Formats: sequence, C-alpha cells, structure tokens
Amino acid sequence: MSEAAPPPTRTLSRRQTWILILSLVFVSLAWIVIDQRRQVAAERPYHELAVVPASLQALALVEDVTLDLPPVLGQDRVMFVGRLGDTEETALMALDVNDGAVQWQWDEKTLTVPNGWPETWPWSPPFAWRWSGLAAADGVVYAVHAYVLATAVHAYDIQTGELQWKRHLGQLNGSDADSFLLAEDRLGIRVSEGDFNAFYWLNRENGYLLQQQQEDARYIFWLDEEPYRLYEASTDTVNVSQLAPWRRTVGGCGLIPQVAESALVVQALGCETTPAQVWVLDRQSGAVLWAYEQGVMSNVAVNGRVTAFLSTLGQLLLIDTFTGQSIAALTFQHSSTTIAPDSQFFVGVQEDLLAVYFGDSGQLFLFRLL
Repeated sequence: MSEAAPPPTRTLSRRQTWILILSLVFVSLAWIVIDQRRQVAAERPYHELAVVPASLQALALVEDVTLDLPPVLGQDRVMFVGRLGDTEETALMALDVNDGAVQWQWDEKTLTVPNGWPETWPWSPPFAWRWSGLAAADGVVYAVHAYVLATAVHAYDIQTGELQWKRHLGQLNGSDADSFLLAEDRLGIRVSEGDFNAFYWLNRENGYLLQQQQEDARYIFWLDEEPYRLYEASTDTVNVSQLAPWRRTVGGCGLIPQVAESALVVQALGCETTPAQVWVLDRQSGAVLWAYEQGVMSNVAVNGRVTAFLSTLGQLLLIDTFTGQSIAALTFQHSSTTIAPDSQFFVGVQEDLLAVYFGDSGQLFLFRLL
C-alpha cells in the first residue's frame, strides 16, 4: 500500500514554515540593500561655500544631479546633459538658476520615438543617443549629438525648449564631435573617428552649411576669413597657417582651445607627471599673454573677458582673459580631505551667470556675477 498523505493541518504547517523562512530571507536581503545605500549616502562627499566674494551672488544649489558635459547658461537658465535624482534616462534639460526648478527637457525616448508611433505603445531606444557638445548664445542652446549613423546639431529656444532647427553632418557618420565652438554668427564643429575627420562651419541662425573640409581636418578648430587663416591644435602645439602664420608649443597631452575675441584660451590636458594647465595666447601673434601652471581639475570656461576653472585644490578661479589678473576666487569647504581624481568637475560661465559642478558629490552651484 502507498503511504498515507499527512493530515491537512500538518501540510498547512509545513507551508507556513516555508513562507516564514522565505519572508525572513527577503526581509534580510532588503535590510542589507537599504544598509548599503545608507552607507553609500553617508560616505558620499559634499562641498560647502566658505566665503562668497562681493563680486558674486549665490543663487541655487541643485543636489543629486549628474552631468555628462560642461553646463551652458543664458537668460536665467542653466542647460546640461545628464540626470536628476534616480532617473536613469539621460536628457538635455534646462533649470531655473534662481530655484533649480526644471523648465524643459528632451530625453532619449522623446528624441528617438518614430513618427506616428502610438502613444499607448511602449518605446525604448534601440541605440544610445549620445550628446558630445553644448553651446548657448542669444537665447538659443545648440547641442551636437550622434544616433545610429547620424551626427547632427539641434538648436533649441532657451526659454521654451522648442526646436528651432536641426542639421545633419555628412552621411553614414554617427561620430561624436571632439570640438564645438561658437563664432559671432557661426558654429565650428569638428568630427573625428578613426580615419574619418571633417570640419564644418554652420550658420547659427538657420543651421545652413557654409563650409566643409574633410581633408587634413583632424586638428582644425577655427577659421578666419579676412584674412584667411586656419587654426589647428595638435597634441601639444597650436599652429596657425596661411596668412600671418605662427606656431606655439604649450605642452600637455592634448589641447582644448577656445577663441575669445583677440585671444586663444588653451587648456593643456595633464600627463603622468604634469598637471593640466591653462595657456592664453595672442590670436594674431601667438605670444603668451599669461599661463596658469599650478593644476586644473575641471574644464576651462570662457566668456569674453572672464575665464573660469577649478584648481586642483577645488578652488574656483575667475581670471581676466586678456590680462591674467584675478577677478575673484571662491573657496569651497570639502567634507573629504582628498578629491576623487576620477570624478567629473565642470564649470560654465556666460552672460552674468556662473555654474560649478562637483561630480563626486552630485552638486551644482549656481551664481550671478555682479
């Protein structure tokens, strides 16, 4: 005879025991996860303002934010590519500089959803939407991005986020921009990927392609028309050819140049034994106007006569672009004795606005220049 089944009460007791065991395991795992998150939050560094100089007015502090590119500013807005809070989807967004409130945003889902896709159907981008450059001026923010095989520039209204125009760069490209600069009425964009490299001049007002160069364009970052001069920045040297040529070696392991009226502001990226530095050159002759060689840990932001960056000590420095004289220095108090070298640190300065981002703490400080 087969063994008789246990009484119902005994079967119920076994089920209750297993349910209790599984519940205890689940609760234990949940507490472990919560405790780990608390430890991470407790260990995350933070930065505080020490003394705000009279030339600056502190506005908003945005916390728990992640930036992928240096921020740009204008018309009481700060624009950046990144994420707020626990949001996983990257977006181009604009915040009010006075209170940090989100004014508008373009996320990957909105930018990639096909035309005519039903709103009730879920959509997830099959490929990453990659931003590689931001710039802003005269009420417009310009963004360079790559998606699948397309590299393009979009122009948005700073106040509303409304798309003004878009322009694709070449065919079967899909590469990131490694140089993106504003001229008075133009945008200069260089795209380099492997053997492909090209430089584009676009009309800022409508995105029309004005000039394109695809031969020997790997180091081009600027063009002057009258007189015609070609500006190039290699690993450690700035070279100007054609009319009134000059050449200046500043060192470093890569250069990030910017044009500021009669000057060139060049960030020389650090090497193993040399920190990142700032060199400012006369645009006509290449003569060194001034240099900061004590170490830079952020990008270098330039807006006319103001050049801003974070020193390796975490101090924000504002320097007159043309004279090298100090305009202001802002000291932050750090909760940690050391600043993580692998974190992102960004500075933005435009019009009368200033932004400072600490990637190790996820803090974005906003100021007004007085």
